[in-house]
This record gives sequence, structure tokens and C-alpha cells, in this order.
Amino acid sequence: MSWTASNGSSISRYRTLPAAYSQGHIPSLSFGIHVGSVNHNVKGSLVLGGYDRSRCITNPIVSDDTFVQLVDVSLAVAEGTSSSFIGLPRGHTDGLLRANGSGVDQLSLRPNPAAPYINLPRDTCDAIASHLPVTYSPEFNLYLWNVESPAYERIIKSAHYLSFTFAPGTGFTNTINVPFALLNLTLDAPLTQTPTPYFACSPWLPSAAPYNLGRAFLQAAFLAQNWQTGKLFLAQAPGPDYAAPDVRKIAATDNSLLGMADPPDWLSTWSSVFEAQPEGSGNSPTDAAKSDESNDGPSTATIAGVAVGALVAVALIAAISLCWLRRRRRHRRAAAVTAQQDIVYGNAKVLPGDGGLSSRVESGAETVHEVAAEPRLVELPEKNVRESVPVELAAETPVRS
Repeated sequence: MSWTASNGSSISRYRTLPAAYSQGHIPSLSFGIHVGSVNHNVKGSLVLGGYDRSRCITNPIVSDDTFVQLVDVSLAVAEGTSSSFIGLPRGHTDGLLRANGSGVDQLSLRPNPAAPYINLPRDTCDAIASHLPVTYSPEFNLYLWNVESPAYERIIKSAHYLSFTFAPGTGFTNTINVPFALLNLTLDAPLTQTPTPYFACSPWLPSAAPYNLGRAFLQAAFLAQNWQTGKLFLAQAPGPDYAAPDVRKIAATDNSLLGMADPPDWLSTWSSVFEAQPEGSGNSPTDAAKSDESNDGPSTATIAGVAVGALVAVALIAAISLCWLRRRRRHRRAAAVTAQQDIVYGNAKVLPGDGGLSSRVESGAETVHEVAAEPRLVELPEKNVRESVPVELAAETPVRS
């Protein structure tokens, strides 16, 4: 792998950042990175001793250590786009930052290019996933997309996004948007036999390590670090329609970075990718029913079907019982008339063992046998679920000059 120094020279033979700095190839112990996305043609950018200003389209958040403070997580849809989020007809909700069963005011996270996923509390991941056509896989600790849901295609191909709001830092309150187009990642061979799309929010317990904003997040965010001043910088990165590179040096004493001059609106940098949603394409009752089917237990439609079937069975039993009662009454009346005629005309029957006329008259009533009409519920076979195993995101990081 060949990296680019801020002076434009190749420094692939220098194995460490301090080695490149001590030999004068870079002006500081610093770097700037935007992971980008292979799937959406966003080339990665990594500059040692500097940064590409074109990948920094907002004023950066500045932190005094390797962590930033997250204060909220939201779901949103760009204006003019119908919402396909489950249960969000208006396409927006905030307050999704949660842990231990309640809301959280602030959470420390580390932007970390070495981590593959977005590691957040389980409550936060579940709160986000409740509005998406996904199913949690406990085996892999990831959420797998339900690709058969109509909402799936609409969410990943239009301006639906996950929004992260951070504490002000040195005076800038900043929000970084990550479109779901970048959060539709794929597990593939050798970890799974068939390509399996997944949503890269992975529940995390911080006992072993801190919460991470990994490469899945850094597809949409710019990160820089100056180890000599201890400052970390985080900003919104552009989409596929980004500007030409503008590589700048980071001095050993720099405590701030300049964002791009006259930057574009974030949404406009995705205009070549996002598809317009037709009128009325938002989340429908049908989508909600499909979402119910993806969860454990019977869906509302299944329960309603069983209830209707039971009512029909009860009505059928009642009809059979009524016909039987009417038939029995007719036979009793006929038997009574026959007995009276036998007595009047002296036609009484001799019963076995009587030895003569008997005053007893044998009833001519028939014996009617009831047919059991017990309703039976038949369980439908469950849908086939493909096994899937998680795989890390492979992000392209070509040379930038």
C-alpha cells in the first residue's frame, strides 16, 4: 500500500508515522482520513502529515483526546422524499441514544478506522432497528436486512439517513449524516455461502473496549488527528460528487483545521445516487405486516385468520347440531303415531321372551350418530432463513495527492 505525504512524496517504505516525521518527510505527527465507499464510487483518502480539505465540508468538531461526545442519534429523510421508515410517516425521530433502558444525555465514543462497525449500546441499536426492515442475529451480533420488504429498497436507494449529533467541542455543534446507502453492507464468502446484506450497527458492551465509530461510520465522516497537540478533528465528508483534492499540511502546533471553502450542501453530493421516490411510496400497512412477519411469533394477519377460521368452525358445528335436533324430533313424532296405531288396531308386537301379548310397544325411533366437527388449526411452514456470518467492510484507500 502506498500512502501520500503532505509534500506529495511516496512514503511506503517508512513503516511508522514517527519514522516518516523524524526523517523529515512529513511536517507533523498527524494524518487525515476519509474511508469512502467502494460500492458508491467514493475513493478513500489518507494523507500523512496533512489532510485533504475537499473531504471536510463542515467546520470540524475538535476534541482534546481520542474521544468525541455523542449527544443524540436521529433518523431522518431529506425534504421532498416520502418516508419508508417503519412507524415514521413523517420520516423523522430523535432521542434514539439510549442505554440501560432509558435515554442517555451523552456518550463517549472513539472514531476508530481499525474497527469495522458502529458500536453503540444495545438499546440504541434496537431503537434504530425498530424503524427498519431488519432482523437481529444474536449469533453474529448484527442486524440483517429483510431484502424482501418493499421498504428495504426504498431506504437504501433514497435520501434516508442516520444522523449523529455531537457536543460543541470548541464552539461548533456538529451533526454528521450517514446515508443508509452506506449502511447496506454485505457478508460474503468465505463467511457465508451467498451474499447477505446487513446493517452495521453492532451492540457493544464497553467492559472490554470503548464504543467505536468504525469504518462503517467513517465512510461518511472525515477524521484527522494531530498527535503533537493531542487534537482530534471530526467533520462531515461528501458523497460521490466530491470536489478535486486540496491537500493541506498540518503543522506540529495546529489546534484547528479549516473546512472546505464554499462547501456544497451534504445532500447535493449524493444527488447522483439517491433516487426520487414516487408519490405515495412511503411506509404502508402492507410494509408493517411484512415487518411483523420478520419478528418472532404470529403476525396480526395470522392471528386474525385463525380467529375467522374458528368462528366459521363454530358456525358449522351449530348448523350440524340444529339439523340433527330437527331430524330427531321428526323421528320421535313418527314413532309416537305408529305406536298409537298399533294399539288401536291390535298390532302390538310380541317381544322375545314374553310368551304372549305384551303391553309394551317397541319404539321405532332411529339411532342417530353425531359426527365430530372439531376444528383444527394448521401451522404454516416457517420461511427459510439463510445462515449468515458477519465480515468486515473492505474500504478502498488509494493514494491521494
